[in-house]
Amino acid sequence: MNKNTRWGRFCANNGFTLIELLVVVLIIGILAAVAVPQYQKAVDKSRMASMMPLVRSLADAKYLYVLANGVPATSIENLDISIPGVCEKRADSYYIESISCGKFTIKPNLDGLYSVSGWLDLSDGTQLRIYANDGDILNRNVCLARSTKIGRADEMCKSFATFESSGEGGGVPYRKYVF
Repeated sequence: MNKNTRWGRFCANNGFTLIELLVVVLIIGILAAVAVPQYQKAVDKSRMASMMPLVRSLADAKYLYVLANGVPATSIENLDISIPGVCEKRADSYYIESISCGKFTIKPNLDGLYSVSGWLDLSDGTQLRIYANDGDILNRNVCLARSTKIGRADEMCKSFATFESSGEGGGVPYRKYVF
C-alpha cells in the first residue's frame, strides 16, 4: 500500500496520541460537570411539582371535611382523597399521621383547620417545605426554603413563588415565598 496517500497515512498511525485522548477526557469531564447539577435541579423541581398538587388537594379535602361535618378530621382516612400508588400512609411517634412518597413527606395538621405541610430534602442538603393554607389566610400557599446556606431550595421556591420574608426557626434560617 502506498504510504503517501491519505488513507495510507491514516492506516499507518493506528490510534490516537496521548494528548488527543486527554483532550477528549477533559471535554467529557467539563460536559459532565455542567450536566449533572442541571439534571439534579430538574429532578428536584419535578419532585416539588409532584408534591404541590398533593399538598393542595389534601388541604382542600381537610377544608371540605370541616364544611361538611363542622369539626376537623381526626385521621387522613376520614378525608375524601386518594393517595397515589407510590405513596403510603404512615404513623409514628413524631409524625402523628403522614403520607410518604419516596423523597417527600406530607403531613396534615389534623387538629387545626387549614395547615398542611409537605417537605422535600433536596440533593444539595437543603430542605424545602410547602404549606397549603398557611394557617392565617385561606388559599394562601407558602414555600419555605430552610437551610444554613442559600441553595437549591431557594431556587425551587423562587421558580414557583414570590419572596416575602426571612427569619429563623429552630436555629435554622429560612426564606419564605408566597404563591
